[in-house]
Amino acid sequence: TIGKAQADNIARALEIATARGESDYAKQVMIATMMAESGARNLSGGDRDSAGLFQQRPSQGWGSLKQVTDVNYSVNKFLDALKPNLGKGGSGWMDAQRTQRSAYRDGSNYKVYWSFAQKVVSTYANPVATSVKSNTKLDKWINTNVGKYHDYDRAYGTQCVDLFRYYLQYQGRGQVG
Repeated sequence: TIGKAQADNIARALEIATARGESDYAKQVMIATMMAESGARNLSGGDRDSAGLFQQRPSQGWGSLKQVTDVNYSVNKFLDALKPNLGKGGSGWMDAQRTQRSAYRDGSNYKVYWSFAQKVVSTYANPVATSVKSNTKLDKWINTNVGKYHDYDRAYGTQCVDLFRYYLQYQGRGQVG
């Protein structure tokens, strides 16, 4: 289940990645990594000296504790480190593993979240969808919201990120509205 703080962290990370011109694939790696490392929570601590959304370790050169717990800094730092690894691991989860160097050498901790990351990025990239014929929970939600505009945070008017946040809330807490 994704809470509001987690949805906000994911949305902010996607905003940063989009502003940088990152590919959907890089965004998927980023989201899968965030989910595996922290559940998309900006943690103040973790294993050894790891902290933040990506459980980056100051002792491993990711930055200071203050930096790795700053969403803007940590997302940019992760994407910078990911860039030379994109496509070299053979899969998104192995690209994450090459970047993060987790204890799971096969990247299985990231692979678990790969399909979730794909859905999140797809929803973020295509907030106004056309009707689809299917019985999946996602497809029912899309059909219910085709042509609707949502101002989730009531700031800056309706934006694609609002629909994304609305969807994440639906996934975790039941349908809104």
